[in-house]
Amino acid sequence: MKKLSYVFYLLLSILLFSCGGTSESDNKIEKERYQAEYDIQTIEHDSCEYIIYKEDKGVQMIHKQNCKFCERRQSNS
Repeated sequence: MKKLSYVFYLLLSILLFSCGGTSESDNKIEKERYQAEYDIQTIEHDSCEYIIYKEDKGVQMIHKQNCKFCERRQSNS
């Protein structure tokens, strides 16, 4: 019985310590892969930044919500 509890704790510790977080470089690689797969681009139009991406229906353009121009405008208000 004692041997079984040691095995249980050993497996539990392996499980807990093997779940490490992703590094910043891994996140950057994943972001670049995602952008290449969906052809995502950032453009500036009328002093605001927009994200353009392709879908089955065509090209979509959305406001970036944290663009530099809007942040400056909000901080000056």
